[in-house]
Amino acid sequence: MNQAFIFDMDGTLIDSERVWQILEKPMLERVLGKDTALRLGSTVGINASQIFERVQKIDPSASFEDIMEGYAEIDLSAVYESSQITPGADELINSLDSKGYKIGLVTQSPQFCVELVLKRLLHAAKIERTVSLFRHSRLNPKPSPDGYIEMLREFNVEPQRSFILEDSNAGIQSGKSAGAFVIGFTGNLLDGYEQNGADAYASTMRDVETILSERLF
Repeated sequence: MNQAFIFDMDGTLIDSERVWQILEKPMLERVLGKDTALRLGSTVGINASQIFERVQKIDPSASFEDIMEGYAEIDLSAVYESSQITPGADELINSLDSKGYKIGLVTQSPQFCVELVLKRLLHAAKIERTVSLFRHSRLNPKPSPDGYIEMLREFNVEPQRSFILEDSNAGIQSGKSAGAFVIGFTGNLLDGYEQNGADAYASTMRDVETILSERLF
């Protein structure tokens, strides 16, 4: 029977959360005000709409359009071309392919960003399917399991025979709700971010392979 391994992108395949923080924090402070931006807390793993939902509870007068305009000013190419591809990512993809795994990617980021990352991976062609949840017409963003359920359906793989690699708590919840075995990747976590809820944790891609080898179906 088929087995699947599905990657999140930001914070797993690529160490982009650090660059995002450098660019996003001053933008949110400018758009929302420093007090609201501080009270907002971590934005790891959530999209602009989810950020706005949080902001509304702090400042009902905040404008979604202002937030979107702020994000539109961030140079996405600079984020994904300057961030480091996680060491061992290509080797893991190649190893998964050699063992017969169906390989996918589910991300909150726009498809444009996915393409920027894929072109930097030596074995990108071995990732069979990608799903961008950014403003998706019918799939809800993480922590909803929609993206992972869709991927597993297309792969014709039972959730119990699938692995998901995530870094954010929203992503971990998404993968768990889809019924998969979720590995929390800690190698690229921002300082102070407390990850929880995963079935296992890995600080390197080699650690991920060890977990896979120890969990045989």
